[in-house]
Amino acid sequence: MTFLKKRLSSITLLASAFVLAAISCTFASNFGCGFIDVKVLASGLDFSRGLWRGQFGPGYICQKYNKKYYTIDTEWKTARAMSVLACILAGLALVALVAAIFDLVRSSAKKIFKYLSVISLLACLFEGLTLLFFKTQLCSNALQGLLYTCELDSYSKLAISATGLWFLGASGFLFEAYN
Repeated sequence: MTFLKKRLSSITLLASAFVLAAISCTFASNFGCGFIDVKVLASGLDFSRGLWRGQFGPGYICQKYNKKYYTIDTEWKTARAMSVLACILAGLALVALVAAIFDLVRSSAKKIFKYLSVISLLACLFEGLTLLFFKTQLCSNALQGLLYTCELDSYSKLAISATGLWFLGASGFLFEAYN
């Protein structure tokens, strides 16, 4: 523990905690089923939809989207691409964080903190862009003649949290890199 105390400031530890939480939120939100809560106005039924999978009836389990029934439009494809990029950057951030903490690479910690701040800012941007899913045809307010609403569900709230956590982590590492 004294090794870590000598090497890491409280800002570094706080930024690391933010990034670790952001990594968890990013992976959970991007591949879960409950990104959007679709409420059918006439019947009061609601279904969970995710970027990659959805619930297709009350009590149904999450399943992949069938391309026969769903048109994956440009916004949806963009949201999916952003989710993949955010997860790739989350993996890179984890590797860089471990390298910075345990000095696994022969480089100064400040240099790694600069890289971590850039990675975290990009992950913040890409994770925020997953919310483009709300602009898809899926949420165009009419599907097969039914009127419905699309609302935030638990995983979209995780995506919003991840975006904020990525930004806070990036800010902390940027502060450490230039201090």
